[in-house]
Amino acid sequence: FVKRGKSGRYFKISPPCQEDFLILVESSVPMANVSKRFIGFYFIDIEPGTFLNENLSYATIAIPVNETNLPSGITVEDVSIRYYNSSDGTWEILDTEIREINGIDCWVAQVEHFSTFAAIADDSIAPVLESVTPANGAGFAQGTTSVNVRFDYIDEQTDTNASSIKFSFDGGEVTNSENLELTGSYVCYNAKGLSSGTHKASVTVFDNAENSATFSTSFSIASSSSGSGSSSGSGGSGSSSGGGGGGGSPEPQSNVEVKELSQQFIANGMHVEFQFPQGGTCLEHVGFDAKRTLGKTTTIVEMLKGKSELVSELPAGAVYKNLNIWVGNGVATPENIDNEVIGFKVEKAWIEEQGSDSESISMWRYNEGNWSKLDTGPVNEDETYVYFEAKTPGFSPFSIIADVVAVSGAGSEVLNISSLKDGSGASANTSSDVETPGANEKPENTPGFGFMLALGTVATLYCVLRKRA
Repeated sequence: FVKRGKSGRYFKISPPCQEDFLILVESSVPMANVSKRFIGFYFIDIEPGTFLNENLSYATIAIPVNETNLPSGITVEDVSIRYYNSSDGTWEILDTEIREINGIDCWVAQVEHFSTFAAIADDSIAPVLESVTPANGAGFAQGTTSVNVRFDYIDEQTDTNASSIKFSFDGGEVTNSENLELTGSYVCYNAKGLSSGTHKASVTVFDNAENSATFSTSFSIASSSSGSGSSSGSGGSGSSSGGGGGGGSPEPQSNVEVKELSQQFIANGMHVEFQFPQGGTCLEHVGFDAKRTLGKTTTIVEMLKGKSELVSELPAGAVYKNLNIWVGNGVATPENIDNEVIGFKVEKAWIEEQGSDSESISMWRYNEGNWSKLDTGPVNEDETYVYFEAKTPGFSPFSIIADVVAVSGAGSEVLNISSLKDGSGASANTSSDVETPGANEKPENTPGFGFMLALGTVATLYCVLRKRA
């Protein structure tokens, strides 16, 4: 006869027999111990009645194929039906084929007795690298002594085994270093005391099926003879969002005020947009058009406390925020993506404080030792913020700058301190006898006035000139 369960499992017994019964229990979780090297998708336990048990010739078991339940890297051909051998606690493989039964593709195997059965795949797939920072080949400015190195990895079959992971830096194992943070999904190492030259980091990751893979990256620090160096072009991370702690970029984390992450799956031909709805930074989104399928990719935004340690100096102007943006593991290249754009916001109150307007706001990008001004413009505003977009050829450190008016003209004069003395040797003017000009009164170009501004009121001078401009 043929017995069909409501979930689509079939049992065929031959030759025909007298009426009897089968007790069938099915489950998505193991009904018996499964070795770490196996991945089980469907389990079924069959207990026959006495007559079937004593007179069974053969049975054909068919389990419907469900590709959506297969982990990444596992195909339907990798799956076989196995039965549980309770005498030695092992899963014995059965000759399995894929066959269509009643219009449904099934894994099919023939058995001569009933037991506990499962659709199982043998995990022979090693862990996969998701992202690494700094990207391989990245460069850092002369004088850099500390770099955070981070690898993010995943094993979708049997998971990684954190206790077996090994990390090395510059040829020496540092797995037990207090500067290392190691989990089942990432490892982060704060390399300190670095000198100029090339440095290499590597990690060997094991999964629970004892498959392993080794990932590495190298970066260089410029010497005095090779200039200021350059920052890395892109990077990636799998850490959670937060402020200051953790790793995931070449920026010293002591200089990071807030960090946010966004993850997207990138397929060829699609427009990708990484959103940052937490609002912890001034970044709204990062977008581009994908020219290749890159898979799951993480973008990291770091809003910094001050100037990035990866740059030598900042562009001229008033700085709103300094940022780092890292996209994936070196994937943000012209061969992979196009039409990159960054969306950000600036507080209206800050713009007014600078005596500026939205047209004076621009985003600058630092790359290969130089700053370049990006094509930037306002796109929207609300009561609190003006929203901007900037077109960029890549991702690295950035600064948001308000242009300011330079001070020039006949009134600017470099003075000798000796010229500020009268005939008696005393100062021509002191803080008590300097008179501040009125709002509509032009200050006289006297040595005493210039001397006091140079020593004590540079900030005041900046504000006055900015308002006049």
